[in-house]
Amino acid sequence: MESISKLHTSPTTTDDSYAIQDLVVGDAAEVGWKIGATSAFAQEFLGCDGPFCSPMIDNIVATGASIEFSSLLNPMMEPEIAVVLGTDLSAAAGPVTVDQARAATASLRPSIELIGGCFPDISACGVESLIADWGGNLGIVLGDPVTEWHDIDLQAVPVELRQNGAVVGAGHGADAMGGPMEALAWLANHLHRRGKTLRAGQIVTTGTCGGVAPLRADDNALATHGPLGEVSFTLV
Repeated sequence: MESISKLHTSPTTTDDSYAIQDLVVGDAAEVGWKIGATSAFAQEFLGCDGPFCSPMIDNIVATGASIEFSSLLNPMMEPEIAVVLGTDLSAAAGPVTVDQARAATASLRPSIELIGGCFPDISACGVESLIADWGGNLGIVLGDPVTEWHDIDLQAVPVELRQNGAVVGAGHGADAMGGPMEALAWLANHLHRRGKTLRAGQIVTTGTCGGVAPLRADDNALATHGPLGEVSFTLV
């Protein structure tokens, strides 16, 4: 109990941050994972020097959703490429490679992550506190699955984020750690060091490919992902 009480204060190490995540999740099953700070932009924005992750439990909605603005705390959004696993992905036999990540992937989906949380300015709260606050994840909006993705150059996929019709961000698949499969391999290896394994059916969002935009009531959002399609939502 002493160690748990200690973690009730602001974390000062990423180990403490992930321990807080584990305590909050408890016995709940993760439906997926988000990876944050996979791009140079995101690392500069958050003041960190590498990626981090957090679990997703039940905060996933389909494209076209109407989302209550009042349910979101200090919300922003960022476009990402999401991966859906077809098989388990484990580093138990050695570090997971990009080829192994590709082989484990059943489909890709365009997505927009909703980020925010208890800190009014997540760029200033410190990455340790952000990780403990579930990586700032408020939810994920998912587009339709793409199963025929193997011949697509994922690093070159163009991503554009629009807010009420105006372009507010743009990038490419390579912006997130070199590509979604590179990010997925990182996550599998990171989780193995924490005694965790990615499971078939889980969804992984691989980091922003088009920056971050703050959200306001009544906003309409649309992210296009080239050959991977598009995803949208409306705040009400």
